[in-house]
Amino acid sequence: MSRAPWRAASEGDSGSTITLHTQTGVHLRQMWNKRARWVGLPIVFALLSCADLRVAAAQGTGAAPQPASAGDLPLTRAQGDAILQELKRLELLLAQRQSEQSAAGPRGAGPARMKVPVDDTEYSIGRQDAPVVVVEFVDLECPFCHRFHTTTFAQLKTDYVDSGKVRFIHRDLPLPVHAYARPAAQAARCAGAQGKFWEFRDAVLAMQDPPSADQLRAIAARLRLNAPAFESCEKSNEFEDTIRRDEDIAANAGINGTPTFVVGRVENGWLFGTALRGNRGYEAFRTAIEASLSSADANSQAPSAGSR
Repeated sequence: MSRAPWRAASEGDSGSTITLHTQTGVHLRQMWNKRARWVGLPIVFALLSCADLRVAAAQGTGAAPQPASAGDLPLTRAQGDAILQELKRLELLLAQRQSEQSAAGPRGAGPARMKVPVDDTEYSIGRQDAPVVVVEFVDLECPFCHRFHTTTFAQLKTDYVDSGKVRFIHRDLPLPVHAYARPAAQAARCAGAQGKFWEFRDAVLAMQDPPSADQLRAIAARLRLNAPAFESCEKSNEFEDTIRRDEDIAANAGINGTPTFVVGRVENGWLFGTALRGNRGYEAFRTAIEASLSSADANSQAPSAGSR
């Protein structure tokens, strides 16, 4: 199963049918509001038409069924899952297109520039005084975040973080479309309270499935965290204010999707840099980092004011 947030509508229900609208209705609205309305509308009508035909076939008739009430459209679980999988695939395609368009920017425009505040309280890896800083705004259920961390992050860490050239900073941006993202962000910070933030974060991002509560507890057990302390921390939402702070920083910078990276140099507590949106390949990061390193070298070699 993909990491995208598609689950049975009546998860935990012991029956053999599911209620279509309770799951697909949410995601159809999200596709409509957050993706591409002009693409989503005909697709939605087509899928719902298919759903009607499947229901008719299941009932042994050749005609479409009578309109059902809002919570009572009978589908077998297999039929419902097939529709959810198709909607999931369409959401991923639309998200990828949106990500690519955002990354490319307007025709003729260079990479987007932005600034975000940084300090020493964020979770980070690499030298604190590294010449270049990369901040990632991440959703721990986001399929594109998963792809970045399973395809690009290891090489980036080896070449630039471990070599002392880059400090890599984590910031949370759990998206409303992902039901498990916020609990996962809380859980990672609860693991951090026991000194295992990066290990926990890496384990979540390596998963193929959405990070359910059971899976988060399984990771905690694998990392040998103190279980009562971990669960108490989760239930108390101890780090909600910290997560909201990250969300506010993202909003103020115009960041509304994940993953989004800011690559640049820090001056007076602000990171001024290039924005990379979406699951970008290694070369995009190498180009942005090398440009920032060159800028840092040039500034360090420039004569100070009043010198000869």
